[in-house]
Amino acid sequence: MKAPVKLNNSFFPKWLKFIMPMSEDPTSLEVFFEGTEEFIADHSTAISTLKFGDTFKTTSAGRHSEANNFVKQYLKDTSKRADILDLGASNGVTSLDLIELLGDCLDRYYVTDLNLKVWMTRHENWLIFFDSFNKPILKASKYFVVYNDPMDSSSFITSRIRKTFESINSRNLTKEEILLIDPRLEKLSRSNDKISFSEHNIFDFWDKSTPNVVKVSNILNRAYFSDDLIKSAIQQIKNYVEDGALIVFSRNDAAMEKVSTFIKKGKSLIAHESLNGGVEIVDLID
Repeated sequence: MKAPVKLNNSFFPKWLKFIMPMSEDPTSLEVFFEGTEEFIADHSTAISTLKFGDTFKTTSAGRHSEANNFVKQYLKDTSKRADILDLGASNGVTSLDLIELLGDCLDRYYVTDLNLKVWMTRHENWLIFFDSFNKPILKASKYFVVYNDPMDSSSFITSRIRKTFESINSRNLTKEEILLIDPRLEKLSRSNDKISFSEHNIFDFWDKSTPNVVKVSNILNRAYFSDDLIKSAIQQIKNYVEDGALIVFSRNDAAMEKVSTFIKKGKSLIAHESLNGGVEIVDLID
């Protein structure tokens, strides 16, 4: 992010993005907070404005289609029923794509992410979002989206932003919990007990199942983590999957979806198939 303050594109004309940074509108998430059942098409777009630490919850339907096809083919070739762990699944919209693709061969699907919830409150003319540590991560109005991420604290603007968020943190504001799950998937889960949501850190051991498919899309990359941390996450995956399990790593860039798949054999992950050159971390997987 080049600037902590962006124009809210729900108010300003789109051409202004060439003059000042512009953001999608996170305030549409308040519709779900107010309890409406109606699905808003831009839910994933609104989710993608949220930034936790160094990571945006970027997501959209259809962006893992190639990775999903590898999962479907593996299950067909092995005649297995799917016990899937989806790591870093954001709001689960791409999980929904895979669930719909697999149909009746699904036994269990865990949709996981480190941040499946935010807390939200209105204060004056701002909608303020907080993470699980009660830290305000952004505030949005009709006109602006402001991140609690000032890069140069010595400048007047970023100094003011920092002080504003410090003031927010010191107030005893009443907050409401928001589940960051695609409304269609959340609704489906109410009638399908095979689907579960779980907050999970990819660097921790998974103890709720022994999956035969693990999907790792976009989260393990060098823009987010060091090589040592990536290796640590991969080792954890090896520790809890069943022998013969499929692990699918994928990465979206501006041009294409890159995929590398591996099969768990003993203590190792054996390269299986790849697409578009494979993912950037393939040299760290063994």
